Amino acid sequence: MKLWRIWLLLGLWLVLGACSAPVESTPPERTSTATHQPSPTVKNAPATATATSSAAATTAAAATTAAASTNLPPSPTPTQTSTISPPVGVNGEHFIFIRPIDVPVDLTYRYGNTQNGTRTTHHGSDLLAECGLPVLAAGDGEVVVAGMDWPDVYGPYESFYGNLVVLRHADLSGGKALFTLYGHLSAIDVEVGQTVAKGDVLGEVGFTGAAVGCHLHFEVRVEENDYSHTRNPELWMLPSRDENGDFLGVLAGRMMGTMGYPIPNVGIEVQQLDSEGEVLVSLYTLTYADIGVNGDDFWGENFVIGDVEPGHYRVQFVADGLQVYEVDVFPGQLTLIEFEYGE
Repeated sequence: MKLWRIWLLLGLWLVLGACSAPVESTPPERTSTATHQPSPTVKNAPATATATSSAAATTAAAATTAAASTNLPPSPTPTQTSTISPPVGVNGEHFIFIRPIDVPVDLTYRYGNTQNGTRTTHHGSDLLAECGLPVLAAGDGEVVVAGMDWPDVYGPYESFYGNLVVLRHADLSGGKALFTLYGHLSAIDVEVGQTVAKGDVLGEVGFTGAAVGCHLHFEVRVEENDYSHTRNPELWMLPSRDENGDFLGVLAGRMMGTMGYPIPNVGIEVQQLDSEGEVLVSLYTLTYADIGVNGDDFWGENFVIGDVEPGHYRVQFVADGLQVYEVDVFPGQLTLIEFEYGE
């Protein structure tokens, strides 16, 4: 028994000694792995786009290739579809309205936007202004609504617009009716049946109804005077002018999915470039949040950025891979980008 214990103790001593002995090891040689950054590509975008001219002065903006240093492939040609000055479109039926208040559109809550999912999909454009400022008629028309939107409902629910005015304008060439709506007013200065001229005072800015702060909610409606027939007002109001009195441009896009439906909530970055390809300024927007808002009957767009300074731009977004376009925006013209998933 004692001999067995001696051998056991000897074995443990040898094992412990082996475990505690210092071991010199050489770290494995580190292999440098190159990280591949793929160049942006325009996948499955149409190779060309049709240039549609509404007036002799309208020209198609040629798409350019990116600078060699960025290794971008040639971009598809965007479509020039409208000269804003003089206003033309479908028989002159776009960019025909003045702004009811001479201020820019609120960029945080554009048409078709949900303000990052915090609000309902927007069916109009907000013009931020102090309460009490006059609201002007965007065009000649007849007053068909003047008062509260209750008990008659003109929005998603009663009292949504608070005090509102709706004008009916001359019908479009196809026979469809055309309306403009002015919501959240603090005062109304017209009555139903009254004929007004462009620039006449309709009422005053307020925040009645479902409004957050003083502003004018402005809508364009086509065919029917209801919430499901709105169009993007930035395609109907004349854009702002620069310090020289020239119109700014408009950039729009049509992004379609495999089933022929517009792709919702695609984040879009628009970078203005200088002559060296350096970014001067970046703009951001989203495609319309859902099909509850309509694209234009003529352009079928699902995003619009109005009041764009003329110049050269890179437009990029992720849909079937990274898509990169380089386009030119001209004074008083609309540039349309077309993308179809899988094409």
